[in-house]
Order: sequence, then C-alpha cells, then structure tokens
Amino acid sequence: MACKWALGGLSVVCGSALLAAGLYGAAGAVELAYVTNFESNEVSVVDISRSRVRTVIETGQHPMGVAALRDGSRVYVTNFDDATVAVIEAATARVLTRIPFENRPRAIAAAPSGDRVFVVALDTLAVIDTRTNTVAERIAVHGGPEGIGVLPDGSRVYLASRVDSSVIVVDTASNAIIATIPVGHGPDGGGPLSFAAQPDGSRVYVTNRFSDTVSVIDPEDNVVLTDIAVRHNPTGIAILPDGSRLYVAHLFGGAVSVVDTATNQEVGAIAVGERLTGVGTVQDGSRVLVASAENNTLSIIDTRTNAVAAVVPVGANPVAYGQFIATVAQPRDCVGDCDADGRVLVDELLTGVRIALAELPLAACAALDRGNGRITIEELTGAVHHALVGCPQ
Repeated sequence: MACKWALGGLSVVCGSALLAAGLYGAAGAVELAYVTNFESNEVSVVDISRSRVRTVIETGQHPMGVAALRDGSRVYVTNFDDATVAVIEAATARVLTRIPFENRPRAIAAAPSGDRVFVVALDTLAVIDTRTNTVAERIAVHGGPEGIGVLPDGSRVYLASRVDSSVIVVDTASNAIIATIPVGHGPDGGGPLSFAAQPDGSRVYVTNRFSDTVSVIDPEDNVVLTDIAVRHNPTGIAILPDGSRLYVAHLFGGAVSVVDTATNQEVGAIAVGERLTGVGTVQDGSRVLVASAENNTLSIIDTRTNAVAAVVPVGANPVAYGQFIATVAQPRDCVGDCDADGRVLVDELLTGVRIALAELPLAACAALDRGNGRITIEELTGAVHHALVGCPQ
C-alpha cells in the first residue's frame, strides 16, 4: 500500500517501510498515574516512564480520591460536587459509568482482590461491588472521615476522622467497626488524613496534619506504637514496596520527608513544590510521585538519589489522594489515536499537524509522540497509516 498527499504544508508518504520504522509498539503494560485535578474537573493520565500527560479525562465536578484496581482494568474516582463515583476503563480511558451517592464522596480505596471499592461519603462507608458497579452495602461511621486505607490482605479498612482525631477500624468480613484509635496529640487534635501500610501488614501509618506527625499503628492490637515527627502539616504518604522508607508530603514548606521505617526517623527531605497532596510509588519502587496543588504539577522522584527526576504539568489543583498509580495492559500502539478510542480520525491528524507546526502543545495528542518529545514526519506518516487501515489489534 502506498499513498502520497499533503496536509497543512507537510508532505506525507505512506508505505510498507512503516513496519521497519518501528512505529508499531509491542503489546504490553505501562504504569500510568491518574491525577485528579480538583479545579479543572478532570483526571490527567500521566505516562510515568515518559514523564508526560497521555490524555485527559473529564470525570465530573471536583474529582478528589482515586482507587485503581490492582489488575489495572479500572480506576474509580470520587467527584465531590457531583456526588458520584466515575468508573474509568483504563485501557481506553473512557468513563464507563458514574455511580450516584446521596452524600458527597471524598476518600476511596480498592480491596486488593478488586471485587470491592470502599468510599467515604460524610458519615457513611459505602461498599461498591465492582462486578455490577453498584453500592452493595452502607456502613454507618462517625466523625466525617476524610481519608481511607486498606490492609494489604484486605481484612481491615482504616478511616481517618479529623473531627474525632481518631482512626476507625472496620472489619471487611463483617463490615463492622471493631476499634477506634486516638491519634495525634496537638492542641487542635491530630487531624489524620492519609494511610500507608507495610507490605506484610505488620504496621499501618497515618499522617496527622495538625500535630505534624505520622502515627505508627499496630494492627494486631489496634494501638499507636509511636509518633514520628515530620514537617509542617503532613498530607499524603506512601511506602516503598520493600517497606524500607516512607515518603510524606506536606501542605506547607515545599518538601517531601523521607522516613526510615527501621528507626522511625526522618532521614531526609526533598524540595518538590508547595501545597503537596497525594503521594504514590511505582511497582518496582524506583519512583515516587507527588502532586502539588500550588504548582499544578506531578513531580517524579528517583528513589535511588532522592532527587526530582521530572516535573509534569497537570490540571488545576491536583489532589491525587489514594491508589492513583496503575499498571495498565496496553494494546499495540496506535500512533495518532489521541483519545485512545481505537481509531485515528481526520481531526486527530489535523491536531498532529498543528503540533508539528508548534500551534498546539504536545499534550494535545501525546499518542503521536514515540518518545522523542516532538512530532516528526515519520510519526505523522504512522498516524496516516492507522487512519487508512485501522489501528493494530
């Protein structure tokens, strides 16, 4: 097959040499970050390995929490002002449905098994059945929880109650509250918010915004073992897959604290940005991602050097609380498929030309770039090929 035509002053030639040009990526998986942008009412999908936004998904009004299923198939997002939870099909970046709630949903977490998603909405813990995407059960809680965490084995859900300065423990087998643990000892209470847990479930960590600490909880006895002093107003928290270090974001001060879990001491700090919110780690622990609501960015930290390796601009007021990183199975690359719907349309080709002519930013169609940070004639040619013969299956 061959074709020859011109578009926007750029000549395009199609031919079998496309196969040799390496424009067809192999099927596989990619780690993506789903960053909720509270003010711009969207989720930025960031390709972590390429440090760039792949696409943007409009989910609803004021998205906040994120829960990616462990198998990478779906991502659940709370829309605070819509009182809905959007269900995103990760492979296509499409919103499959929006689950309605009576009260505004805030925090969200997925069971490791992927069969349930837990959502905090005012004084209710709702349990979503992911097979039907409906609310299967509602559990009355107290204190208006703002944060949520799940033990790695899925046996316990932890809720952070700012009003009561406590952590509420829910048994997932009985869906009953089995303990309430006081945390934080500042003059304004603890203000607990975000959770992390050791991979073996032996310890649970919760940030206390108002006492500038991280409480270490023994999940067997449901007691606080110690409080780790960190910097001002800790928010998000994540743990490396080997359990050796915690990374703690702070609303003020522009730094991420690095905590040694063997000694429960802060061992360093990384300058990142202001009003830091959600924190997450990639599967192999080589990168930690931190959202900055002030700078409208997602910073990618290299955990070998504890230095910022890349900064990715995202939407307005990124929050990204929860399990916002997913390993998503990908079909063979379809160059030019800007909206990941499995086809390349003329409008997407025109978008590519405008990017090449510097009339639009690369983020307008990241699917055109094969990793060189710009749009080349070869990449436009690949997009034309896919428009003519279809995307690889």
